[in-house]
Amino acid sequence: MSIAEEIIDESMEMLPEKHMESKQEERQDQTELCEWGYTEPECAWETDCGEMFSFEAGGTPKQHKYYYCPHCGRHLKTREMRK
Repeated sequence: MSIAEEIIDESMEMLPEKHMESKQEERQDQTELCEWGYTEPECAWETDCGEMFSFEAGGTPKQHKYYYCPHCGRHLKTREMRK
Protein backbone atom coordinates (compact mmCIF):
# COMPACT_ATOMS: atom_id res chain seq x y z
CA MET A 1 0.00 0.00 0.00
CA SER A 2 1.35 3.43 -0.93
CA ILE A 3 1.63 6.31 1.51
CA ALA A 4 -1.23 8.09 -0.25
CA GLU A 5 -3.48 5.03 0.14
CA GLU A 6 -2.60 4.79 3.83
CA ILE A 7 -3.47 8.46 4.35
CA ILE A 8 -6.80 7.98 2.56
CA ASP A 9 -7.60 4.92 4.67
CA GLU A 10 -6.79 6.81 7.88
CA SER A 11 -8.89 9.78 6.74
CA MET A 12 -11.85 7.54 5.96
CA GLU A 13 -11.77 6.24 9.51
CA MET A 14 -12.23 9.77 10.83
CA LEU A 15 -15.37 10.56 8.82
CA PRO A 16 -18.40 11.48 10.97
CA GLU A 17 -20.47 8.60 9.59
CA LYS A 18 -17.89 6.07 10.73
CA HIS A 19 -17.67 7.79 14.11
CA MET A 20 -21.45 7.76 14.57
CA GLU A 21 -21.68 4.10 13.56
CA SER A 22 -19.05 3.10 16.08
CA LYS A 23 -20.72 5.22 18.79
CA GLN A 24 -24.06 3.57 18.09
CA GLU A 25 -22.53 0.10 18.25
CA GLU A 26 -20.79 0.92 21.54
CA ARG A 27 -24.01 2.18 23.10
CA GLN A 28 -26.35 -0.59 22.00
CA ASP A 29 -27.77 -2.32 25.05
CA GLN A 30 -30.93 -4.14 26.11
CA THR A 31 -33.14 -1.03 26.01
CA GLU A 32 -34.21 0.77 22.89
CA LEU A 33 -34.67 4.07 24.76
CA CYS A 34 -32.33 6.91 25.55
CA GLU A 35 -33.78 8.81 28.49
CA TRP A 36 -33.09 12.52 28.76
CA GLY A 37 -33.31 14.47 32.01
CA TYR A 38 -33.21 18.25 32.24
CA THR A 39 -30.86 19.85 34.74
CA GLU A 40 -31.43 23.44 35.82
CA PRO A 41 -27.85 24.40 36.69
CA GLU A 42 -26.54 23.46 33.23
CA CYS A 43 -29.76 24.41 31.40
CA ALA A 44 -29.20 21.27 29.34
CA TRP A 45 -30.50 17.76 28.88
CA GLU A 46 -28.38 14.87 30.16
CA THR A 47 -28.70 11.75 28.03
CA ASP A 48 -28.48 8.08 29.02
CA CYS A 49 -25.77 7.70 26.41
CA GLY A 50 -23.54 10.08 28.35
CA GLU A 51 -23.94 13.27 26.35
CA MET A 52 -25.41 16.73 27.04
CA PHE A 53 -27.82 18.53 24.72
CA SER A 54 -29.43 21.96 24.82
CA PHE A 55 -31.89 23.76 22.61
CA GLU A 56 -30.89 27.31 21.76
CA ALA A 57 -34.48 28.53 22.13
CA GLY A 58 -35.15 26.40 25.24
CA GLY A 59 -38.02 23.96 25.45
CA THR A 60 -38.34 20.21 25.48
CA PRO A 61 -37.34 17.59 22.93
CA LYS A 62 -41.04 16.99 22.21
CA GLN A 63 -41.61 20.70 21.50
CA HIS A 64 -38.74 20.57 19.00
CA LYS A 65 -40.02 17.30 17.48
CA TYR A 66 -37.02 15.26 18.59
CA TYR A 67 -38.02 11.60 18.66
CA TYR A 68 -34.56 10.04 18.46
CA CYS A 69 -31.35 10.86 20.29
CA PRO A 70 -28.94 12.52 17.83
CA HIS A 71 -26.00 10.98 19.71
CA CYS A 72 -26.90 7.27 19.90
CA GLY A 73 -29.90 6.99 17.57
CA ARG A 74 -32.22 5.33 20.09
CA HIS A 75 -35.81 6.42 20.72
CA LEU A 76 -35.84 9.43 23.02
CA LYS A 77 -37.81 9.56 26.25
CA THR A 78 -37.76 12.44 28.73
CA ARG A 79 -37.82 11.94 32.49
CA GLU A 80 -38.92 14.31 35.21
CA MET A 81 -36.95 17.54 35.41
CA ARG A 82 -34.40 17.95 38.23
CA LYS A 83 -33.62 21.27 39.87
